[in-house]
Amino acid sequence: MSKDNDCIEYGDVHYAPDGTKLIADSPCRDGAGCMVCDGCWYLKHDEFECPRCRGPQSWIDYTWGVIWRTEEQILEETEYERQRAASHHWTDDDPTNYW
Repeated sequence: MSKDNDCIEYGDVHYAPDGTKLIADSPCRDGAGCMVCDGCWYLKHDEFECPRCRGPQSWIDYTWGVIWRTEEQILEETEYERQRAASHHWTDDDPTNYW
């Protein structure tokens, strides 16, 4: 973690109680733009208490805004986004693509 334990930066490393290496990553946002814990390692491993969760809901406290993922989760998400971007044959700048 960063020098200031209250400030977690993207890329900071943290070890879960079972020894799993986790990396601080940017959270997802829901349809309203609120940050959510979707994809956080701790949601799938609820036998361990998340060091930053504020309760059973999946809302992230706006003052810090990170989730914990394994390197594998980050690589899978990156590959998914790459494939998703490659599958679009249109650009946002083309007005013929609008509804």
